[in-house]
Amino acid sequence: MPERAHLDGSGVAGYPTGGHGWAVASDLLWMKDMTVRTLIGIAAIGLCLGPADAAAQTSTVVGLMGGYSKTRQTWKPETPVERVGGLTIGGFAHATTPVGWLSVIAEGAYTRRGGDIMGDGEGQLETGAIRSDYLTMSVHGRASLGVGPARVHFSAGPTIDQLMRSRLDPSLVRVLENEGSTVFAVTAGLGVGIWIGERVFAEVEGRVVEALSDAYSGGFHSVKNRSKELVARVGIPLPRN
Repeated sequence: MPERAHLDGSGVAGYPTGGHGWAVASDLLWMKDMTVRTLIGIAAIGLCLGPADAAAQTSTVVGLMGGYSKTRQTWKPETPVERVGGLTIGGFAHATTPVGWLSVIAEGAYTRRGGDIMGDGEGQLETGAIRSDYLTMSVHGRASLGVGPARVHFSAGPTIDQLMRSRLDPSLVRVLENEGSTVFAVTAGLGVGIWIGERVFAEVEGRVVEALSDAYSGGFHSVKNRSKELVARVGIPLPRN
């Protein structure tokens, strides 16, 4: 069973919050903007390094990933919630398929999600904080296209959040009696990467994670997570037989 703890009314120190979250359409525009900006920088580096060896580009790659996740929780009934940021860090494996432009990437990571609830204004729901630590696992299909020395990709597929630790303010414990130990989601992302020589692959990706099942529920309320993430990956190709 995942650990469940209470937070005091001040929330969790050291984890920033912001204004209200964006809708999915705005998140996709954000991903596009981040990808374009990163593409310019990576392409500039790639032009200096020159094109990578074609055989290296088709290798299976394993490595580490890390980044930042910004979560907006959606409540039913609708409740004002501020976004909460947290780290995501783990590892990945990326494998090509016989179809040159199609590949598969699997990822396992620690991810923090949550929300700062502002109350419903009617006294039925008080202000409070939620912090959830997950083991996040995903397997995504990826379509990619070479652009000079860089490779731009779109990825999508299922994601599973396995709850490891849950912390709620006392004011929310009585409202959210049930916690989802396993949360199912779908993820879509845009990214760009380059080979640095023949032994190191680096890429960045902006993505949106949209939960399909509840993270918390109880009585008259239910809560889902919607996160936008910016992650970087660095990997090396596995030796060929």
